[in-house]
Amino acid sequence: MPYYVYKIEQKNKLELLNNLSGYRDAKNEVSRLRKTLEDPQVSYRMIFASNENEAEKLLTTPREMPVQGDN
Repeated sequence: MPYYVYKIEQKNKLELLNNLSGYRDAKNEVSRLRKTLEDPQVSYRMIFASNENEAEKLLTTPREMPVQGDN
């Protein structure tokens, strides 16, 4: 399965930039893109998925808040 690199604007506007077969290559690509980041409303993410549709679904699905135990 490939790693997909996305540019994310305004929370859920996704733009596929690249798909890479290796984790290290994808990580380096995202790191390089983040260093050039100027707009605070833009972020770059990589996601491991079997296809582009699954990757976009994973990126747009809200995560559940973690349950905090008694202190």
